[in-house]
Amino acid sequence: MCSLIRSENKGKASIDGKTTLGKVDEMHDRLYNVRNALKSTESRLKEVKADIEQGGNYKQYKGVYEQYNSIQPSLADKLLKRDPKADFYEMNRAEISLFQAAERHLKKHLKAGALPMKAWKSEVETLTAEKNRQYGEYCKLKNDVKEIDEVRRGVDEIVRFDSLDNDRNEQQKKRDRGFER
Repeated sequence: MCSLIRSENKGKASIDGKTTLGKVDEMHDRLYNVRNALKSTESRLKEVKADIEQGGNYKQYKGVYEQYNSIQPSLADKLLKRDPKADFYEMNRAEISLFQAAERHLKKHLKAGALPMKAWKSEVETLTAEKNRQYGEYCKLKNDVKEIDEVRRGVDEIVRFDSLDNDRNEQQKKRDRGFER
């Protein structure tokens, strides 16, 4: 992945001319940014798919809803105290409810005229491709960050071990000097 070169300046390791910590921080930042972009793309994709689903419900059940709204009680219904509109509603409750929910969801799009179903489907294709690209980049970066963290921990351990070894050697030298007197 990258060449790890041990430098003698204060025991820090460098990767391609940058300190290990700087490179790791840079990779973590990039991973964070790619993850946020991926979440944003997934969120937009979810919104557009919901618009498409509600648009389908709107188109499918619009006729049932119009029929429900056009029902007028006849004179016989009034005399017999029947409500044909309520009866129709009960028989078609699910379809009417789905239409009303779709109408509420699509309120801003309905003011503009026709529903942009083709544009939404095209956007879903674009967003799906973008999401797949971002996910691939995210996975690659995640693996790279994992590797660089392992390398950094290894270097830190070596530096720490060398430091401890040097401290022990100096302590031993002091003890040896103490016995020589």
